[in-house]
Amino acid sequence: LTSFLMVGLYSMFGLNHVGYALFSIVLQCINTILLYVLALRIFSDKKIAFLAALIFVSLGVSQQAVTWYSASMSFLPSGFFVLVSLIAFEYFLASKKPVYLAGAITGTVIALGFRENAIFLFAYFPIRAWIAKSTSFSAVLLYSLIAGVVYSIFRFVPAPATPAEAGAVSSLALAHGGLMQIVGRSLKLFVVSVPQLFIPRELIVPWPDIVHIYAGLFVFLSCFLFGFSHSYRRMRTLISIVLSWVVFMVLSILPFFLLPQGSIMESRHFYLSAIGWSVLLSLLIWTMWEHGAKYSRIMLAAFTLFYLGVNVIMIRINIQNQVQIGSVRMSFIDQLLLLYPARLPQKTIFYAQGELPFQSGIGHMFMVLLHDRQSYFQPLNEKFLWNLGSQGYKDIDGIGYGYFTDISLLQDVYCREKLLPENIFSFSWDGPLLKLTDTTSTTRAMLTCSKI
Repeated sequence: LTSFLMVGLYSMFGLNHVGYALFSIVLQCINTILLYVLALRIFSDKKIAFLAALIFVSLGVSQQAVTWYSASMSFLPSGFFVLVSLIAFEYFLASKKPVYLAGAITGTVIALGFRENAIFLFAYFPIRAWIAKSTSFSAVLLYSLIAGVVYSIFRFVPAPATPAEAGAVSSLALAHGGLMQIVGRSLKLFVVSVPQLFIPRELIVPWPDIVHIYAGLFVFLSCFLFGFSHSYRRMRTLISIVLSWVVFMVLSILPFFLLPQGSIMESRHFYLSAIGWSVLLSLLIWTMWEHGAKYSRIMLAAFTLFYLGVNVIMIRINIQNQVQIGSVRMSFIDQLLLLYPARLPQKTIFYAQGELPFQSGIGHMFMVLLHDRQSYFQPLNEKFLWNLGSQGYKDIDGIGYGYFTDISLLQDVYCREKLLPENIFSFSWDGPLLKLTDTTSTTRAMLTCSKI
């Protein structure tokens, strides 16, 4: 579904970023309204619902899901259908009408079409029903289990693989390690990443991860211990709701335990977790407000404004940084398009020097940028050179394309494939000066093959 959405938006807006920005902003506003509806359904209190929506729209932890266009096309629509599913499920718990349960399951399946991490809802629904002591727990468990198993079969069970593909799968499995390694890596990812929910990472980037961990846990535990100590009676009556949303936050993080070793959860990965944190924090703040004395309310209001203000400032700083990075990338692209001929040969290799200002596979990106000068997608596979740092060359039926940053690898391919000098294009990038220099003639002169 994400691919269909991207195609639709591209057909309407092309490379005009204004259309994509409007899409992200409008959908984020709609999701904020849906969160208000959800909180109102849970608490039957417009003030708590408004506070939850205000916290959600202000949280800097999930800003990438809105400000990164590639992320907004998957995380925002997925969040929309997750919120619809949660609203439908809360209505089901109150009314026991099967149509609401069907709506919750259907909404989850659609959300999975945009982002697979929404699969945790199939576990959340039965747990929420059990905590709420719903008489429909068995039905919820059954239908959630059926939907989850059917989806998993169609999505994750691989089709018969070729020997090469099977070898790749085996290598991937070995790379992930055994069960204990996976568990250990998951716990480390959880401990290092989750504090971002409570305190923006940008505030303490210069400090080691352990400082961020302790700071995040301190904010989280301080809020809840202080809240429970001052609003015990009120919180006790809502313990099932509190437990449900704590479970929601934990489950929403679990799918990201499959991230590659050494990775951390980025801001966009917390979009769904931010829903749970907004609901919990709004409940905590409002119950403390209702039961607090005058001076306690002043301190609480000051803390809330400070917390929201810091998050809004972090969002603004991140947007400014992205604008700056975007201008650097546009400068690179503009110079690149002027550098090379209107028509590239059927066999082309790019050799790059310098640290290029991109976060995705540069070889793949060049195929996109120069597609009107030579189309390599259909014969070579649209995922070729997709990953950051990828190098390689592929030739199918006389259509060849490659990208290298290692001159020795380029030399080997150049000789093995019996390429010609006119197949090679190279450049160097000077980041501080924002200057792209053509080094094609120098590189071609370096490439020599010994004759046997």
